Amino acid sequence: MQLTALALQIQTSWFAPLTLTSLALSLPFPLLADEGHKVCEQYGVWGAKNLMGRAYEGVMRTTFLIDWNGKIALVFEKIKLAGRFLKISKTYRG
Repeated sequence: MQLTALALQIQTSWFAPLTLTSLALSLPFPLLADEGHKVCEQYGVWGAKNLMGRAYEGVMRTTFLIDWNGKIALVFEKIKLAGRFLKISKTYRG
């Protein structure tokens, strides 16, 4: 069985950091900018965070698997980057 999917990454950064990140990581998929974090808010992944006692607002690292009809099929929350694609691939295969 061959997997077919389209991968996109959305960051709240603007163009320069996106370009540097994309080049540094040699990502095989496009990076999209959500400067005003409107997309993140619509998906419910923008909110209060805490790092070393400092409270701030930011993106909760979340992966959405969206089917070809545009419906959210699966949601992966708090997945470490290293294991994210393997876990998604195993789940996607069923």
